[in-house]
Amino acid sequence: MDNIKTLLQNEIENEIDKISEMTLGTPEHVKAVESWSKLVNSANEINKTEASIAQAEQQMAEDRKSRWVGYGFRLLEIGAPLAMTWAGTKMVLKFEETGSITTTAGRQIIPKLFKFK
Repeated sequence: MDNIKTLLQNEIENEIDKISEMTLGTPEHVKAVESWSKLVNSANEINKTEASIAQAEQQMAEDRKSRWVGYGFRLLEIGAPLAMTWAGTKMVLKFEETGSITTTAGRQIIPKLFKFK
């Protein structure tokens, strides 16, 4: 793309040089100015396209980051209850081994895991 832009820029500069040497109002001058304006419009379109592509790439990068953050939250939503269940189970197994609940946290978790009436 840079090669095309360089060639287009060189062509625009050449057209300006040609136009500056022509007599104003002649048919050749009018055609050269029209040709120059088409080249400038083409250069502007290329710049707009490049800006649009850059913006789309930036949006895709932001979407990718957002998606990974969402995955992390989903993993946390699943992992946190599993970790709590695992910790509670470990405390229950410790209770069965020793006959008493050894921590304050264990005393609070066991009634929540097992509903006693």
